[in-house]
Amino acid sequence: MILSSCYGELTLKTPLGKFAVVGRKYSIGCEFDNTSTSFVLIKDGNVEVEVERRTCSDTHSVKKYLLQCNDSGDFTVTIQAKDVTHNMDNTTWQCSDNISQSQPFPLHVYTPPTSGPITEIKGGNRPFKFGDVVTHICTVIGGFPRPKLRWHNLNPFTSRKEYYDNKTRRNIIEIQINISKSYPYYDCKCVAEHEAWSGSQENLTIPVFIKSKYKENNERYSIDEIHINEITIPLPKQNKTFSKYILRKTAGELIK
Repeated sequence: MILSSCYGELTLKTPLGKFAVVGRKYSIGCEFDNTSTSFVLIKDGNVEVEVERRTCSDTHSVKKYLLQCNDSGDFTVTIQAKDVTHNMDNTTWQCSDNISQSQPFPLHVYTPPTSGPITEIKGGNRPFKFGDVVTHICTVIGGFPRPKLRWHNLNPFTSRKEYYDNKTRRNIIEIQINISKSYPYYDCKCVAEHEAWSGSQENLTIPVFIKSKYKENNERYSIDEIHINEITIPLPKQNKTFSKYILRKTAGELIK
């Protein structure tokens, strides 16, 4: 006795526009109003694999397929289902010529960056003086698509440049900041975002050294400073102090 399956609409159970990460497996699910079906995965017009000859779940056929993503890029994925007829003892199978096909949907396979964000000061972290221009550089290596970079800082910057080095696959963003007495803090944060990461990645740039000069009773003192921690420094031969002059722990000592 041959039993014929009924036909129905093939429905993908994967959100449209979903992305996968290269080197990992990605789950694609589908559902068909049929107790016996054969599923086939189609990627960019090519049959990848026959998912399963038969799968039954009450009045629906349901199947999840793990797609191994070996290449990054943008693909179009569809799933085909064929109706299956079988006999009572399940020993004879025959696929129908009738094919139900899901609507195509884009599958984005992303490659995470290999390194970054990496921050540095162009030309090295030498002591700067008021009026100097500091160039902050943030770099992320690799990644498909290209990661998004931005600087988060309280200081207005005079210029901003973002570019991509094809040879080294480096995404680079530069900003220039003028050292001014109006802004005591010069620590900037580079923020990088990529679709293959679970969240944004952050990195603080190397703090800026600032060289300031002070005169007191014809004596000149020089302080190499970076702003972070509050300390009080007594002035020599004076019965007073700087009012909590802000210095980093790594700052140079007060010299005469």
